[in-house]
Amino acid sequence: SSFIIRNMTSLRFEVVFLFALSVLACVSARKNFDCQVFEVDTQFDNSQVEHDHGPKWHCFPEPEASGERYELEEIPDDIIDEVKGGGKWIHIQGPFVNPAGKIPPGAEISLAARERLDQGGRRTIRNIGQSSVLVVRVTFLDSAPTSSAAEIGDSVFGDAGDPVNLVSQYAACSKGQLTFSKANGSNIVEGVLDVSVPENIAAKDRYTAADAAEDAAIALVGSIGQFDHVMYCLPPGLSGWIAYGYYNWRRTVFNDEWCTYVSAQMHEFGHNLNLRHSGENVVVHADGSQTNAYADQTGMMGYSYSQDDTPVMCFNPVKSYQLGWFDDCIIDVTDLSVTTQRKLVGTADYQPNSCAQDDAVVLRVETGVSFDDGSRIEQRDLYVGYNKRDNTADGTNSGTKEYANMVTIVDGSKYQTSDLKAALSVGGQYTTGDILIKFCELANGKAVVGVGSVGQDPCVFCAADADCDN
Repeated sequence: SSFIIRNMTSLRFEVVFLFALSVLACVSARKNFDCQVFEVDTQFDNSQVEHDHGPKWHCFPEPEASGERYELEEIPDDIIDEVKGGGKWIHIQGPFVNPAGKIPPGAEISLAARERLDQGGRRTIRNIGQSSVLVVRVTFLDSAPTSSAAEIGDSVFGDAGDPVNLVSQYAACSKGQLTFSKANGSNIVEGVLDVSVPENIAAKDRYTAADAAEDAAIALVGSIGQFDHVMYCLPPGLSGWIAYGYYNWRRTVFNDEWCTYVSAQMHEFGHNLNLRHSGENVVVHADGSQTNAYADQTGMMGYSYSQDDTPVMCFNPVKSYQLGWFDDCIIDVTDLSVTTQRKLVGTADYQPNSCAQDDAVVLRVETGVSFDDGSRIEQRDLYVGYNKRDNTADGTNSGTKEYANMVTIVDGSKYQTSDLKAALSVGGQYTTGDILIKFCELANGKAVVGVGSVGQDPCVFCAADADCDN
């Protein structure tokens, strides 16, 4: 009888175990499904990039209604160019996703049918206009944010007197062209939603903690997709990272007090606006990791700082070009057979639709050089701007951390880290290949810059090549 009892017990255990596995597979795993894919970048305490720490592609089957998320270890080469911008729908077909939410190598990944039919239904993140911001303050069973909802709201929206914040600095940098409004709705108080997650944050990582927070937020406000940007302010308990943001998507996530620091806010929202990092003397390693990817301290896409209201600064010339705020004051230099001279205006001095004929905020110098960062090949050009430190009332760029009042030359492209190549004082010049860029003089608060070929003096205007023959 003891033999029978032991075998019945073993059989019962096997049945229960197999049933549990089947439930887990049904709940945690999918196959043959569509999901919307986004690239994510995490800023760590040591300023390393996500390449050093695992998957950077996240896929959401129901991005408007659930925090359910899967990690992709790779994107096929044949669709990487289309996916890189963020927000594309892809189709995953076998093998099963494992219970940890990771899609392993070998799964068949292709553009979803809705993308081929141009029915992706993406919501475009606006660089110009007004966008709504929902701030989610998240409490777990074992940890709560250091700052109150009112304090966090003030650091984002400035309602209680915070002098420099997400709203004020984006409005200043864009000259009022990009503004943020407080989200409204059930349970939202002055743009801030308080949520509680009935779990311990110690059992989570930075991604799963945000997923749980999003599910808690959806339970209170309904579809999270009604808001243009959603900031998750997680409590302490997960060390080693500062914040992260998704490219061309609404979600940003902050580690406790970093939610209140203006540089971190500007940086992560910059990722939402599809901006890459700003580096200086960048080294790209064979595994895709980068050294000095945050080292450009002239603007907000470099390092972030653990300070509430400083530094007060904007973006480097590559980002200024991409954001579209200065389109009436951009000059593209494509012909080096003649010299080009322009008076560079600092972004703090620019006023929309008032650019003088000889002025420019950014000079883009076409190089004809392409670069492969391991995920895509892009043409990289030189972007030239005047990093003027202003002391005006709005203080748009009064706190730039380096190369103040110098002409900066930055190598960049749309989907790769920009690389600050040179900072020029009056009379200084930079050459690469056949390109020569020179800071000719200061004139009425503007930097006169000449661009031409090596062997010419670009500070001497040449209407034709023969005019500058020596």
